[in-house]
Amino acid sequence: MTSTQTAKSRARIWPPATFQTEVESTIRQVKPKLEILWDGMIWTDESIYFLSAQGDSALGGIIGENMASQIDIEVDNTSKRFTSGSGSPIDSYLKPRAKMRLSVSFGDTSYYMRLFTGYIKAISPNRMTGICNLHCFDNTQYILNKPAGRKLYTDKRSDELIEILALEAGLSTDDYDLDIGEAIIPVCWVGDRYVNPMMSDIAVAERGRVFFDESGILRFWNRTRLHSLPPLTTLTLTYDNWLKNVNYGIAEQNIKNRCTVLAKPRASAGVQVVWTNGDVQALSPYTDTLVWIPALGTQYAFIQLEDPCDPYIEPVATTDYTANTAADGSGDDKTAFISISEWSPHDDTVFLGVSNNSTTDVYLTKFQIRANPLKVWRWIRVRYKDEYSISLYGEQEINIENDLITDEGLASEMVYEEVSRRRDGKNRYTADIIGIPYLRCGDVVNVEMDTGDTTSNMIDKLDWTLDENGFIQTLTFIAPYSIPQTVNIQARAKIS
Repeated sequence: MTSTQTAKSRARIWPPATFQTEVESTIRQVKPKLEILWDGMIWTDESIYFLSAQGDSALGGIIGENMASQIDIEVDNTSKRFTSGSGSPIDSYLKPRAKMRLSVSFGDTSYYMRLFTGYIKAISPNRMTGICNLHCFDNTQYILNKPAGRKLYTDKRSDELIEILALEAGLSTDDYDLDIGEAIIPVCWVGDRYVNPMMSDIAVAERGRVFFDESGILRFWNRTRLHSLPPLTTLTLTYDNWLKNVNYGIAEQNIKNRCTVLAKPRASAGVQVVWTNGDVQALSPYTDTLVWIPALGTQYAFIQLEDPCDPYIEPVATTDYTANTAADGSGDDKTAFISISEWSPHDDTVFLGVSNNSTTDVYLTKFQIRANPLKVWRWIRVRYKDEYSISLYGEQEINIENDLITDEGLASEMVYEEVSRRRDGKNRYTADIIGIPYLRCGDVVNVEMDTGDTTSNMIDKLDWTLDENGFIQTLTFIAPYSIPQTVNIQARAKIS
């Protein structure tokens, strides 16, 4: 197990008191700052062209283990600055994938708070209106279709695995901030998967969350942080300060009253024979694998195994293979003339070449491959259901299948918690509020649902608009996670 910790930890950055005072002012002057890295080197301030922006972010995955954001920005294009082929000074840079960021300031303060960091997905000028739309995604898109590499990792903490995948996707050490994981995963077999869904599975196994924040930094929150550090529990939204309206909805698809966790974690089974060429006498020397090799010839074989293995042991003469001039083992012993000319094991496959260096045809009367197979060592199936909710709304189930989950106790907590949060019919609230720029999905706030009736809620989805009318938000709530009695927070720090 790796114990070296190299990634730094960045705490959530709160705006200065002067900024918060301006945000809370009765009359607010909102100042946007739009910056685009057109040439890949220097940020260009395009704020004078900014007209409006609409953005949204939401917790994603089955149980909110990730988050994604996007925005649409309208810019003034009467000068055709954002129209390709019109003589624009940035014409050669008007292409998708330009990095961008949007910040906001209030009143007289010079402090700008970041709302979004990502890249431009599409540039759409409208000749009739003189407005250009910039459709932008957050940095999740950078890792969405990046292959994770068909690799195998053993005895790694959840954060170590996420760090490996982040580097595999091309991120630098300045691009991520990871809590120390509380889960050690005996076997993580990536297979033919992509970085983003792989990270999400790791976060589920930890019962944590992985996401890109508003500054474009990849963050991993471990289980304790997710459950015990809701950042804004002291903030209360009332009709006297922030609230404009509160609604609730009753929708069948939002009710979940039965949850099942299924997992088949793997573990080391010890070095053993994982493949053999079988009974040579009963096999065809011309079509079966590693049976007969002509004089001075080489046979190549691609072998698919049932389980991934780590490590493999390169075949050794006599121990792993023998050769004779007859299939029944009689005739001359030619083992000394056999060599392994190609040996490329990888996860659950082996590509090898076996050469016959004698001037006589030979039969491989024995050939085996030894390795340490990482086999499924237990089957986890945990289920919880709320009979009362089922009697009211019928059975509404969610299934969580994740072979990185190894702790049955954690799986039990997971199913109980998810059903407890989602079993009620009235389980989705929305609130229109005067915008608070430092609110984030996953924050827990107190909301005045009715006069004098205040409840604690987690922000599941956040929509916002920034235009000449100011900064407003619509929050969608879900019940927060339960908070354990004991709180132990771990984070990785950069030691300079």
